[in-house]
Amino acid sequence: MRGNTYIIIPVTAKGSKIPAKLANRLGWDEVEYDEEGKEIKRTKKHPTWEELGQRFKSQFGDIRRVNVGGEEFDIIELELSYIKGEVKEVLKLQKANKKDFLILNASEAKAWLNGEDIFA
Repeated sequence: MRGNTYIIIPVTAKGSKIPAKLANRLGWDEVEYDEEGKEIKRTKKHPTWEELGQRFKSQFGDIRRVNVGGEEFDIIELELSYIKGEVKEVLKLQKANKKDFLILNASEAKAWLNGEDIFA
């Protein structure tokens, strides 16, 4: 584990786009080339949570899945900025009394992945 934040993503939301503030830094360019190798099109990618996790798995590790009370969640490890408001953008996605889009520290993420009830 090398990031500073572990985000709980409900499996039902893994196909939704990440907040725009995160996409500005964590998004990437998709480039198309012609048959001679000349760039013909460049598009800024605004990824989904799943695409983001796949893109950065070599840096932060694979997306991990956990089942809690019959609900499935993915945990994505990232490095987010508190100063630039990236953590705040994720926290805006939280819903009352839900585990969706919670941010865990390394110890909490490890415990949850090992089956411990960290919410008790």
